[in-house]
Amino acid sequence: MSTDSRPYRYGDFPELFWDLQKDVEIDHDNPYVISRVLREGNLKLVRQLVSAETLTRHFDQLILPDHIRAFWALVIEKLEQRGANFNS
Repeated sequence: MSTDSRPYRYGDFPELFWDLQKDVEIDHDNPYVISRVLREGNLKLVRQLVSAETLTRHFDQLILPDHIRAFWALVIEKLEQRGANFNS
């Protein structure tokens, strides 16, 4: 879930979801959606659309190039070491 309570729709982020139905609410637990945000989004978009908990829970299911997977694996490791959350 995002850092605020506003329900986002795919149309709110045309740079990420140009090919999805604009008026449909984003499925924050969908591994394909998470993968796209991590591959194509900037840090602001990642913070808005993917919680650290969701990232950790779905990480093994995500379709990511090796270099992007390696980066986010390091992020998850650091978050777990600190007990932190990148959404705060």
